[in-house]
Amino acid sequence: MKRVLIQLNRFANPIEQVFLMAFTCLVLVGLTYKALNSHKIFDAYPHILQIEAQKKQNLTPIKTGFFLRNFIDFDMPKNDFLFEGVVWFVFDSKKVSQDIIEKFSFNKGEILKDGLLANRNSMFKREMPDGKTFVRYDVRVKFTSNLNYHFFPIDSHKLSIVLNNKFLDANKFYFDIDKTQTIFSDSLFTPGWTRINQDVESGYGQTILDTHNKELNSTFPRAIFTMDFVTSSFRDILLIFLPLFVVFFLSLFVFSFNPHNKDIILGISASVVPAILGYRFVIETMSPKVSYFILSDHIFTMFLILAFLLFFMNTFYIEKLKNYHGILILTFHSLLIFSWTYLLFLWK
Repeated sequence: MKRVLIQLNRFANPIEQVFLMAFTCLVLVGLTYKALNSHKIFDAYPHILQIEAQKKQNLTPIKTGFFLRNFIDFDMPKNDFLFEGVVWFVFDSKKVSQDIIEKFSFNKGEILKDGLLANRNSMFKREMPDGKTFVRYDVRVKFTSNLNYHFFPIDSHKLSIVLNNKFLDANKFYFDIDKTQTIFSDSLFTPGWTRINQDVESGYGQTILDTHNKELNSTFPRAIFTMDFVTSSFRDILLIFLPLFVVFFLSLFVFSFNPHNKDIILGISASVVPAILGYRFVIETMSPKVSYFILSDHIFTMFLILAFLLFFMNTFYIEKLKNYHGILILTFHSLLIFSWTYLLFLWK
């Protein structure tokens, strides 16, 4: 047993600590990379009701298309998006007027004044050979999506653009749309994010005004365009977590000092806790504004608890633990790896 303790106490040597820190960092980077590639998406999908095939035969189709040209603003942490695109419709003008078609809208979004209707050049109209009418609208839309930030900053997201026309009755009309009529430009400006998937779905939405009197409720055609994004940059991850790692690893170096240098050890240990607490304000400025705990909150709490344990041990048990510094260093590294693994793969 004594021989094992002597072997383990080698890790109290500063050089051995550096190699151990490098090993721990490589393990944590590997775990983080694996978590990023798992593409966990917890975003809520917008509500949409499916149209039964038998019912659809009795409805009038409005052929609908969507082209997303580019994002002018793309801020995933703030849930703030602004895109430039084209919406087009092919419809029977004998059954529905262009004025009604023109009243389409985007859920949780706003068509900016420099887009639809502000300038009539944003609309193009053409009569088709089969007697139907084709209209195209160039739009700029500012919107938010149903994003879940529980895994920030290594989260993946499903961005949803929801097209409605609440002036059409879903008992008479539906949006006839498929993937060939939905095009997302390959040059989308999405800094720090990579698009990995896209889809489109058509159905209808509901406006419920009275749960007891269904005649007051209404239904309307709805189409949902979705894109899946995954973080493609380690920049935000490093900016948030690297200072915490540096402070924590530096605090472990006190186990390399002679226990007789109690003032120096206590000074370093006492400075670690307020340093981590102060860095909390930096993390807050980079994090999304949500009311629930996210991954960065839990990782911050983990480092705070480990730093407090170090301070507690060095304050009250510095003499009693002088022969176990190597074991303590290994224990703290193991706790860090275990906690990191739990938060990335078992939590949520």
